[in-house]
Amino acid sequence: MIYELRFRAPGAGANTAMLGLAASAFTNGLQRIGDIVVTPDANLQGLNLPIDPNGVVYNSIARIPV
Repeated sequence: MIYELRFRAPGAGANTAMLGLAASAFTNGLQRIGDIVVTPDANLQGLNLPIDPNGVVYNSIARIPV
């Protein structure tokens, strides 16, 4: 199965600017990571998104700035 993650800020809507290009081994886009293939017993890590428009990248597991 193929999955996609979409990141959305609280209160964001259709007219809200898209912030942050994702950084992962999959297909990256603005606030999204696509074409994620999950196999049995998979432990996917490093699905990160820079969520601060000033360039701070946060670790997806520890939730701290990288």
